[in-house]
Amino acid sequence: MDPLDILHAARHPDPYPWYRRLAAHADALVRDDRLDLWIAARPDVVRAALAEPALRVRPPDAPVPAPLAGSPAGDWFGRLVRMNDGAQTHAAGRAALVAGLHAVTPADAQAAVLAACALPFGGPGWTEDLPLRAVATLLGVPPPAHADVLAHVHTLAAAVGGRSDAAPASAAARALREVLGEVAAHAPPGSLVGTVARQPWPVCEALVDNLAGLLTQTCDATAGLLGNAVVAVARGARPDDAEALVDAVLRDDPPIHHTRRFAADAVSLAGTALPPGANVLVVLVGADLAFGGGRHACPGASLARWITVAGLREARARGWPWPEPAGYRPLPNARIPVFRP
Repeated sequence: MDPLDILHAARHPDPYPWYRRLAAHADALVRDDRLDLWIAARPDVVRAALAEPALRVRPPDAPVPAPLAGSPAGDWFGRLVRMNDGAQTHAAGRAALVAGLHAVTPADAQAAVLAACALPFGGPGWTEDLPLRAVATLLGVPPPAHADVLAHVHTLAAAVGGRSDAAPASAAARALREVLGEVAAHAPPGSLVGTVARQPWPVCEALVDNLAGLLTQTCDATAGLLGNAVVAVARGARPDDAEALVDAVLRDDPPIHHTRRFAADAVSLAGTALPPGANVLVVLVGADLAFGGGRHACPGASLARWITVAGLREARARGWPWPEPAGYRPLPNARIPVFRP
């Protein structure tokens, strides 16, 4: 049975034949009137959409999701580099994050995973906990603060996805700003945070808010990648070559299935005239763009892969159980498996 629609595909047991038929559609852009959006699924159209400067990451009239507008959580969201366009709010901040992420080596990621594995956690949720704890370690968050930080990150991620209101998300944003502000103030010069902190930021809050953004992105992309790799093992894939396994999952069962773009002005995409405000859903599956593309491609793609590879190796070395998948989280664009207890 096919998915109900594009917003239900990521949680479907096997949406990939449906995605292939969508990409082979006669029209370059497929109109979904019920969802009031255009779907770009053909790889050449996907790349054109991600490269088109008139297509932005947020609707022109809604830079912040309505439920968060006017709240501290909305302020946090509005300062995220990945949720902005333009030279100051996006390009400069992205350059700072890229510089910090380039300061991280595969050995650093391996050490962070080892440190995270030494902390007391486990059970079927380890595929979601481990990446977050590893990134928290790389950021310099003290281990005793990990549990609270992870709880705050999950609250913010839920709010972005419309699954939590502004009040708990605002409390989480304030708490993360306090913890990460302290981390940034004492970060070693050559570290991820130390490198990011040396770059110019339009406002001081933008630095710590985007450090929190690295954690919320890990919540979906890296946790989904590790989880889908574990699903592959449960279905018969060999875990002894972790790098090959992760590359196969990125190709065949990626964690992020699509992203959104909104027309800031009237624009023509693949021969289709789009009015200002048009909503374009860009399918990443099948375009070899597991971490996006264009100016908003994920700067942490390599780090996510390193953490996943190291996590698989450590799980195998420690004899952790490979939990059986029970389904997927009800998210519109992220494929994150849920495992049986």
